[in-house]
Amino acid sequence: TFFEDSFLAFHLSIAAFLTVIDAGIANWLRRTCGLHVALIFYFHPVSVLISGYHSQFDNVAVLLGLLAWSGFKSIQTSKWLISALWLGLSLVVKHIFLFFPFWLLFLKKSLPLRQRLIFILLAYGIFALSFLPFVFSEAGRQAILQNVFEYKGHSNYVLLNFLLALSVPDI
Repeated sequence: TFFEDSFLAFHLSIAAFLTVIDAGIANWLRRTCGLHVALIFYFHPVSVLISGYHSQFDNVAVLLGLLAWSGFKSIQTSKWLISALWLGLSLVVKHIFLFFPFWLLFLKKSLPLRQRLIFILLAYGIFALSFLPFVFSEAGRQAILQNVFEYKGHSNYVLLNFLLALSVPDI
């Protein structure tokens, strides 16, 4: 039927896009860690399942975070500013690197403190600006609060919740 065909086409297009992102991560790994590491990542069954079957987009945030890390230590202002933009976009896509800028703040052998603070403010500023279209309505503010700051991703893990309930009865 049309719906099944269009659903399959949609899933295949998402999986293809995520596979291209995985290829970008593998390329970054090849340049920084070597070919063996890149191949292990790219052909690892977990990577294939996450991108190809489950179509989860965490890898998009990871690639953007890796691009941010690539230019962070540069002494050229344009490179570390672009890195801050990459990190900000990574946080917008999925905030898995939410505490990464704080870690960068305390790196001893990196940019001067002033540049690190600008980097962090830019990255978090981009993340904060992504909420701007939604803060002008009560429903939008509630959605941000519930789906970003009060998000409980573990509530979908039935087995994990069952195992935790066995060891910690109040969960």
